[in-house]
Amino acid sequence: FNKEKVGSCEYSDITVFSFHPVKIITSGEGGMAMTNNKDLAEKMQRFRVHGITSDKSLMEHRSIEEIWNYQQIELGFNYRMTDIHASLGLSQLERLDEFVSRRHEIAKKYDQQFESLPIIIPRQIPQSYSSYHLYPIRISRENASISQKDVYNKLRANGILVNLHYTPVHRQPYFESMGFKEGDFPESEKFHQEVISLPMFSALKNLDQDQVISNLLKITDR
Repeated sequence: FNKEKVGSCEYSDITVFSFHPVKIITSGEGGMAMTNNKDLAEKMQRFRVHGITSDKSLMEHRSIEEIWNYQQIELGFNYRMTDIHASLGLSQLERLDEFVSRRHEIAKKYDQQFESLPIIIPRQIPQSYSSYHLYPIRISRENASISQKDVYNKLRANGILVNLHYTPVHRQPYFESMGFKEGDFPESEKFHQEVISLPMFSALKNLDQDQVISNLLKITDR
């Protein structure tokens, strides 16, 4: 954003990334938290290993007769990824620009093909350079000739595994049990009733993307 990488923490104290397999790069699972704040960095490192430190300046005095080469000074958990996962993540990181560039090619082709369709394509503001983690289109509920459900079902029936990102959190049963209800956040609910995520990943082949496009054109009678 504004030519600054998201992870630079220009606008935040901490930036969190997911390395789930469907993300831009992956380590198989896990994630990463980045910060420019030394105190936050050290605290997150402790949380990652059960709240344990070997920093003598942070450790409490104990009997000189006992060996204390580490202490648990706060409650943390085992948040470490394995070395194998980290190695995979580092190898993926070297190809990050390549992956994002390819996603832009895919998005540009979608944009051009869907320009005249009765759907809303992802909006990109001039100040940003998206990684295109997803390519969500919106089927306007005001368009009586086609519905989100029809498009979703027909594409899936033709072997195109579109998805829905995301169901509003407040509509999930756990949060409804806390008192949230339908109508609390109308804009997110409207989005949920219109959105469909089309296939978007750097290894998507041109022929496979053409199949997605041709099927959507047929469904919308264009």
